[in-house]
Order: sequence, then structure tokens, then C-alpha cells
Amino acid sequence: MFTALQKLGYRDVYHMFRAIKNTKDFDLWNEAVDAKWYGKGEPYERADWDQLLGDCMAALGFPCAAFAPELIASYPEAKVILTHRNPEA
Repeated sequence: MFTALQKLGYRDVYHMFRAIKNTKDFDLWNEAVDAKWYGKGEPYERADWDQLLGDCMAALGFPCAAFAPELIASYPEAKVILTHRNPEA
């Protein structure tokens, strides 16, 4: 998917490798996790997501997938590619 998005012209595709390489991103993801699952802090909104994803044209995989509903709500103009493999769910 990463390569396909790049071939389609999407630059700066956000993926787990970027989160791992950048300690600031890693800290922000931990903050988002704490807010979502542990009730510590405020849930992320678009301004918060822009700190992580603002310079990216696409995002995929983990940790982004764990926040799909929040990202869709924050970026309603975004196109979403659903790759869920269980059509019954």
C-alpha cells in the first residue's frame, strides 16, 4: 500500500517506521493512546493530529489505524481506503 500510494503521487506517506524513527512523534502517539484508552488528557483533535500528520499526504498502518475513527472525524475531506479482510464484520 505504501508503494502504491507513492506511485499515485502521494508524498510523505506516514507509516509506523516514521513514528519509530522520530522520538517527538513517538511521544505524541503515546499521548494520544493515553487519552483514548486511559482517560489521561484530552482526546486528539485536528490541531493535535496536524502535529503528527500535517505534512503528510497519506497515512497507513499502525499506529494510524488504531485511530481511524478519530482521523476520519478530524479530516472529513480525506479519502479512505478500507482494507479490512473480513467482509462479514
